[in-house]
Amino acid sequence: MNTDEPTTSSPVSPARQAATRIWFAATLAWLAFIAWRTHQGWPKIPLDMGGTDPSTDAAYQAAQLGHVARALGLAIGVPAFVYVITRLVIRR
Repeated sequence: MNTDEPTTSSPVSPARQAATRIWFAATLAWLAFIAWRTHQGWPKIPLDMGGTDPSTDAAYQAAQLGHVARALGLAIGVPAFVYVITRLVIRR
């Protein structure tokens, strides 16, 4: 294979490369923050309520599901939105 031949891929601007690196670092920090907040705010059953009651168990499971859904939405939605906006602002 001859490496002297030009490639057909389009070059990426330094501004886009820098923006992608910054986005990636900010996304990792955001995911760590969301993981920490999700862990800190995990739903708990008060000690004066029994965990054997079916309605209490159903309410606890619904609270857990809602908590995970909100965390997942924030963890994926915010970085995806920022990525799309960045791609629109920095074209090439």
